[in-house]
Amino acid sequence: MTAIDLAAMRQHNSGLVLASLFQAREPVRMATLVRQTQLSRRTVELILSTLIDEGWAAETSEPVVDTLGRPPRRYAFRTDSALFATVAFDFHAATAAIVNAYGHILHQASTVLDDINNPPECLQSASDLLKAVIADSGFRWPSVRGIGISVTGRIDDDGTVMHLPDTPAWTGVRPGEHFSSVFGLPASVDNDTNLAALAEQWVGGAGGYSNFIWLIAGYRLGAGLVIRKEIHKGLHGAAGEVIQVESMGLAAMRAQPLGLISSPVPAQRTQARSIIHAAEAGDEKALKAVEQLVDLLEPVVSTFAWTIAPEAIFLGGGLEESRLLTAQLQHRLQVAGLPPIQIRPSSLGESAPLLGAAYMSRSAQNDTLVQALRENHLAAFPLPAM
Repeated sequence: MTAIDLAAMRQHNSGLVLASLFQAREPVRMATLVRQTQLSRRTVELILSTLIDEGWAAETSEPVVDTLGRPPRRYAFRTDSALFATVAFDFHAATAAIVNAYGHILHQASTVLDDINNPPECLQSASDLLKAVIADSGFRWPSVRGIGISVTGRIDDDGTVMHLPDTPAWTGVRPGEHFSSVFGLPASVDNDTNLAALAEQWVGGAGGYSNFIWLIAGYRLGAGLVIRKEIHKGLHGAAGEVIQVESMGLAAMRAQPLGLISSPVPAQRTQARSIIHAAEAGDEKALKAVEQLVDLLEPVVSTFAWTIAPEAIFLGGGLEESRLLTAQLQHRLQVAGLPPIQIRPSSLGESAPLLGAAYMSRSAQNDTLVQALRENHLAAFPLPAM
């Protein structure tokens, strides 16, 4: 006769109740929890008592509609009970944020990196920034469950930086080890476009797609590939690093005025936005700049269309701001007779890598209760090592 692990069963049942509270997104009655979990009312009551004591849940009361009897009790997931710290590095700055389990950024701040060629200094500046963000957020420290880190460049499955464009000093650096040591929390690392794609599926416009690409182009160029709802990283994280394909002439995007929309320098992004606004107003010179960028993007999109054939390609990193660019690129694909791929703007803006890093961190947790905080439709994300 097989022995029953009572502790494991209690954890499992607690996870069922917490998952029901989390997915409800609003207070629910005891009867609803009993029905959804298929546990006895007494078991649910005991679990709720523990979850409330440990800060995972809270009890509320329904508004009184008459004077007879006590209003039914309702219970809700506490959104401040599971928070995830995130850090995103680009070429010139680092941004740190606190994100809750639903994908809402609660507090964030950025700092300029004085010398991107000095990885230890950059990591220290970013960890100091994260300390300040956590302190300024006012949330309880134990509620921060892990750290997700986004880095521009090629990242291996174990979180090692394999290549960062124009900054060889980062090769071999393992940012997760630094943050885990400083904060005593599990830390996961991945490429910014992979994480942006994951965020688009989590809280953006890609939730209904099994195969799609998240594309950033211009000053920066890369793609996050989702195939059968899973991030495809390829050998040593090389998948999607199309900036390395010199034969396609993609480096020309860096010199293209509208390509500065994906620059990490705020002044350059502002300059590119002015071109977008002028094009929307019909300015001929600005319209030409949009057409020139579409000329450079078309072979990239066509290559993806005939190799991966995704259902959709999401334009991000600033490209989402140009309605004309999206429309022109869609038209080019139709005229060329490519598969009927949808070209869509990302809905997340500059927050995409931060949000993806939060989901990566949430998925990497070993705690049974944190694991219960998941949405059933999401990709099975390959978790990188610390």
